[in-house]
Amino acid sequence: MRADQLVAHRGYRARAPENTRSAIIAAIEAGALFVEIDIQFSSDCQTVIYHDACMGRVSGIENADRLIVDHKADELARLPANESQRFGDAFETEKIAKLDILNDILFRYPEVRVFLEIKTASLIRFDRHMLIDALEPYRLQLQKQLVIISSDYPLIALAAQANWRRTGVVLNEWRDLQGQQIKGILPDYVFIDKMVLPEYSALGKIASRTVVYEVDDIGEARALIAAGADLVETFDIGKLLTAF
Repeated sequence: MRADQLVAHRGYRARAPENTRSAIIAAIEAGALFVEIDIQFSSDCQTVIYHDACMGRVSGIENADRLIVDHKADELARLPANESQRFGDAFETEKIAKLDILNDILFRYPEVRVFLEIKTASLIRFDRHMLIDALEPYRLQLQKQLVIISSDYPLIALAAQANWRRTGVVLNEWRDLQGQQIKGILPDYVFIDKMVLPEYSALGKIASRTVVYEVDDIGEARALIAAGADLVETFDIGKLLTAF
Protein backbone atom coordinates (compact mmCIF):
# COMPACT_ATOMS: atom_id res chain seq x y z
CA MET A 1 0.00 0.00 0.00
CA ARG A 2 1.21 3.48 -0.92
CA ALA A 3 0.48 7.02 0.22
CA ASP A 4 -1.70 7.50 -2.86
CA GLN A 5 -4.01 4.77 -1.52
CA LEU A 6 -4.72 6.47 1.81
CA VAL A 7 -6.86 9.44 2.86
CA ALA A 8 -6.21 11.24 6.16
CA HIS A 9 -9.71 11.48 7.65
CA ARG A 10 -10.21 14.95 9.21
CA GLY A 11 -6.43 15.27 9.03
CA TYR A 12 -4.24 13.25 11.39
CA ARG A 13 -7.04 12.90 13.91
CA ALA A 14 -5.21 10.30 16.02
CA ARG A 15 -2.51 12.87 16.82
CA ALA A 16 -4.22 16.28 16.73
CA PRO A 17 -7.70 17.81 17.06
CA GLU A 18 -9.72 16.98 13.99
CA ASN A 19 -10.24 19.48 11.17
CA THR A 20 -7.59 21.90 12.44
CA ARG A 21 -4.45 23.33 10.93
CA SER A 22 -2.46 21.12 13.29
CA ALA A 23 -4.23 17.98 12.09
CA ILE A 24 -3.88 18.86 8.42
CA ILE A 25 -0.20 19.71 8.67
CA ALA A 26 0.50 16.64 10.81
CA ALA A 27 -1.12 14.41 8.18
CA ILE A 28 0.89 15.94 5.36
CA GLU A 29 4.14 15.75 7.32
CA ALA A 30 3.38 12.08 8.01
CA GLY A 31 3.25 11.54 4.24
CA ALA A 32 -0.42 11.97 3.32
CA LEU A 33 -1.18 12.90 -0.28
CA PHE A 34 -4.95 12.97 0.31
CA VAL A 35 -6.62 14.75 3.23
CA GLU A 36 -10.35 14.93 3.96
CA ILE A 37 -11.84 17.79 5.96
CA ASP A 38 -15.41 18.76 6.82
CA ILE A 39 -16.86 22.17 6.11
CA GLN A 40 -19.86 24.09 7.36
CA PHE A 41 -21.10 27.63 6.93
CA SER A 42 -21.41 30.43 9.45
CA SER A 43 -24.49 32.63 9.76
CA ASP A 44 -22.85 35.09 7.36
CA CYS A 45 -22.28 32.23 4.88
CA GLN A 46 -18.53 31.95 5.26
CA THR A 47 -16.87 28.56 5.20
CA VAL A 48 -15.39 27.06 8.36
CA ILE A 49 -13.73 23.69 8.92
CA TYR A 50 -15.84 21.69 11.36
CA HIS A 51 -17.64 18.35 11.48
CA ASP A 52 -20.41 18.53 14.07
CA ALA A 53 -23.45 20.78 13.86
CA CYS A 54 -23.08 21.70 17.54
CA MET A 55 -19.92 22.63 19.41
CA GLY A 56 -19.92 20.35 22.45
CA ARG A 57 -17.56 17.53 21.51
CA VAL A 58 -14.84 19.51 19.73
CA SER A 59 -15.09 22.94 21.36
CA GLY A 60 -16.40 22.05 24.82
CA ILE A 61 -19.45 24.31 24.44
CA GLU A 62 -22.34 22.29 25.81
CA ASN A 63 -25.26 24.65 25.14
CA ALA A 64 -27.46 22.75 22.69
CA ASP A 65 -28.36 26.01 20.95
CA ARG A 66 -24.75 26.70 20.00
CA LEU A 67 -24.78 25.56 16.39
CA ILE A 68 -22.08 26.51 13.92
CA VAL A 69 -24.63 27.97 11.51
CA ASP A 70 -25.98 30.32 14.18
CA HIS A 71 -22.75 32.31 14.55
CA LYS A 72 -20.73 34.64 12.37
CA ALA A 73 -17.37 33.49 11.07
CA ASP A 74 -15.37 36.03 13.08
CA GLU A 75 -17.04 34.84 16.28
CA LEU A 76 -16.37 31.20 15.45
CA ALA A 77 -12.71 31.98 14.77
CA ARG A 78 -12.33 32.97 18.44
CA LEU A 79 -13.77 29.70 19.75
CA PRO A 80 -11.68 26.62 20.56
CA ALA A 81 -11.35 23.55 18.38
CA ASN A 82 -8.91 21.80 20.69
CA GLU A 83 -10.85 18.64 21.64
CA SER A 84 -9.83 19.09 25.27
CA GLN A 85 -11.46 15.83 26.33
CA ARG A 86 -8.96 13.94 24.17
CA PHE A 87 -5.92 16.19 24.33
CA GLY A 88 -6.23 18.22 27.52
CA ASP A 89 -4.46 21.57 27.07
CA ALA A 90 -1.96 20.31 24.46
CA PHE A 91 -3.71 22.28 21.70
CA GLU A 92 -5.25 25.06 23.75
CA THR A 93 -4.43 27.73 21.13
CA GLU A 94 -6.22 25.84 18.33
CA LYS A 95 -9.33 27.73 17.17
CA ILE A 96 -12.09 26.98 14.70
CA ALA A 97 -10.47 27.57 11.33
CA LYS A 98 -11.82 29.27 8.26
CA LEU A 99 -11.30 27.47 4.98
CA ASP A 100 -8.82 30.21 4.05
CA ILE A 101 -6.10 28.31 5.93
CA LEU A 102 -5.87 26.03 2.90
CA ASN A 103 -4.43 28.83 0.78
CA ASP A 104 -0.97 28.75 2.29
CA ILE A 105 -1.02 25.02 3.11
CA LEU A 106 -1.75 23.95 -0.44
CA PHE A 107 0.72 26.49 -1.81
CA ARG A 108 3.41 24.86 0.33
CA TYR A 109 2.31 21.34 -0.62
CA PRO A 110 1.22 21.38 -4.27
CA GLU A 111 1.19 17.57 -4.45
CA VAL A 112 -1.57 17.29 -1.84
CA ARG A 113 -5.24 16.94 -2.73
CA VAL A 114 -7.99 17.84 -0.24
CA PHE A 115 -11.51 16.43 -0.14
CA LEU A 116 -13.95 19.06 1.13
CA GLU A 117 -17.01 17.40 2.62
CA ILE A 118 -19.93 19.81 2.84
CA LYS A 119 -21.94 18.83 5.90
CA THR A 120 -25.67 19.00 5.42
CA ALA A 121 -26.31 20.94 8.66
CA SER A 122 -25.83 24.23 6.79
CA LEU A 123 -28.87 23.46 4.65
CA ILE A 124 -31.15 24.41 7.53
CA ARG A 125 -30.13 28.04 6.91
CA PHE A 126 -28.99 28.28 3.29
CA ASP A 127 -30.10 26.81 0.00
CA ARG A 128 -27.68 24.80 -2.13
CA HIS A 129 -27.01 27.60 -4.59
CA MET A 130 -25.82 29.88 -1.78
CA LEU A 131 -23.37 27.26 -0.52
CA ILE A 132 -21.92 26.62 -3.96
CA ASP A 133 -21.65 30.37 -4.59
CA ALA A 134 -19.82 30.82 -1.28
CA LEU A 135 -17.26 28.21 -2.38
CA GLU A 136 -16.67 29.77 -5.79
CA PRO A 137 -13.50 31.71 -4.75
CA TYR A 138 -11.91 28.45 -3.60
CA ARG A 139 -12.86 26.74 -6.85
CA LEU A 140 -11.16 29.49 -8.80
CA GLN A 141 -8.00 29.53 -6.67
CA LEU A 142 -7.53 25.94 -5.56
CA GLN A 143 -9.62 23.54 -7.56
CA LYS A 144 -6.59 21.70 -8.98
CA GLN A 145 -6.10 20.42 -5.45
CA LEU A 146 -9.72 20.28 -4.21
CA VAL A 147 -12.47 17.70 -4.59
CA ILE A 148 -15.91 18.72 -3.36
CA ILE A 149 -17.94 15.93 -1.77
CA SER A 150 -21.17 15.55 0.20
CA SER A 151 -23.86 13.07 1.20
CA ASP A 152 -26.37 15.53 -0.28
CA TYR A 153 -26.47 14.35 -3.89
CA PRO A 154 -28.31 17.37 -5.35
CA LEU A 155 -25.63 19.60 -3.86
CA ILE A 156 -22.91 17.69 -5.70
CA ALA A 157 -24.95 17.76 -8.91
CA LEU A 158 -25.08 21.54 -8.54
CA ALA A 159 -21.33 21.70 -7.92
CA ALA A 160 -20.71 19.75 -11.13
CA GLN A 161 -22.90 22.22 -13.01
CA ALA A 162 -20.88 25.06 -11.45
CA ASN A 163 -17.72 23.68 -13.10
CA TRP A 164 -16.06 21.99 -10.15
CA ARG A 165 -13.42 19.89 -11.82
CA ARG A 166 -13.68 16.92 -9.42
CA THR A 167 -16.64 15.84 -7.33
CA GLY A 168 -17.56 12.97 -5.05
CA VAL A 169 -20.55 11.59 -3.21
CA VAL A 170 -20.64 10.19 0.30
CA LEU A 171 -22.93 7.21 -0.06
CA ASN A 172 -25.98 7.16 2.23
CA GLU A 173 -27.18 3.70 1.24
CA TRP A 174 -25.69 1.06 -1.04
CA ARG A 175 -28.79 1.01 -3.26
CA ASP A 176 -28.24 4.71 -4.04
CA LEU A 177 -25.56 3.68 -6.54
CA GLN A 178 -28.35 2.47 -8.82
CA GLY A 179 -30.37 5.66 -8.43
CA GLN A 180 -30.69 8.35 -11.06
CA GLN A 181 -29.19 11.06 -8.86
CA ILE A 182 -25.74 9.50 -8.65
CA LYS A 183 -25.86 8.21 -12.21
CA GLY A 184 -26.62 11.74 -13.35
CA ILE A 185 -23.68 13.21 -11.44
CA LEU A 186 -21.02 10.72 -12.63
CA PRO A 187 -18.87 11.54 -9.57
CA ASP A 188 -15.13 11.07 -9.69
CA TYR A 189 -15.19 9.51 -6.20
CA VAL A 190 -17.64 7.50 -4.13
CA PHE A 191 -17.01 7.49 -0.37
CA ILE A 192 -18.39 4.35 1.28
CA ASP A 193 -18.78 3.63 4.97
CA LYS A 194 -17.43 0.10 5.46
CA MET A 195 -20.64 -0.66 7.38
CA VAL A 196 -22.65 0.10 4.20
CA LEU A 197 -20.46 -2.07 1.96
CA PRO A 198 -22.33 -5.39 1.43
CA GLU A 199 -19.16 -7.32 0.57
CA TYR A 200 -15.64 -6.47 -0.53
CA SER A 201 -16.16 -7.91 -4.02
CA ALA A 202 -18.84 -5.27 -4.69
CA LEU A 203 -16.12 -2.62 -4.93
CA GLY A 204 -15.13 -3.85 -8.36
CA LYS A 205 -18.57 -3.00 -9.74
CA ILE A 206 -18.32 0.76 -9.13
CA ALA A 207 -17.17 2.93 -12.04
CA SER A 208 -15.99 5.85 -9.87
CA ARG A 209 -12.90 5.72 -7.69
CA THR A 210 -13.86 4.29 -4.33
CA VAL A 211 -12.85 5.49 -0.86
CA VAL A 212 -13.77 3.23 2.07
CA TYR A 213 -13.90 4.59 5.62
CA GLU A 214 -13.23 4.38 8.61
CA VAL A 215 -10.25 1.99 8.47
CA ASP A 216 -7.48 1.90 11.05
CA ASP A 217 -6.76 -1.83 11.04
CA ILE A 218 -3.80 -2.76 8.87
CA GLY A 219 -5.18 -6.13 7.79
CA GLU A 220 -8.53 -4.62 6.89
CA ALA A 221 -6.84 -1.90 4.82
CA ARG A 222 -4.83 -4.52 2.92
CA ALA A 223 -7.95 -6.58 2.23
CA LEU A 224 -9.96 -3.62 0.96
CA ILE A 225 -7.24 -2.51 -1.43
CA ALA A 226 -6.80 -6.08 -2.68
CA ALA A 227 -10.57 -6.29 -3.27
CA GLY A 228 -10.57 -3.18 -5.44
CA ALA A 229 -10.90 -0.13 -3.20
CA ASP A 230 -8.91 2.73 -4.69
CA LEU A 231 -8.33 4.39 -1.32
CA VAL A 232 -9.03 3.79 2.34
CA GLU A 233 -9.72 6.62 4.74
CA THR A 234 -8.21 6.56 8.21
CA PHE A 235 -7.93 8.60 11.38
CA ASP A 236 -4.42 7.19 11.87
CA ILE A 237 -2.61 7.97 8.65
CA GLY A 238 0.82 7.63 10.24
CA LYS A 239 0.19 4.08 11.47
CA LEU A 240 -0.95 2.83 8.09
CA LEU A 241 1.84 4.58 6.19
CA THR A 242 4.46 3.21 8.56
CA ALA A 243 3.00 -0.30 8.33
CA PHE A 244 3.20 -0.34 4.56
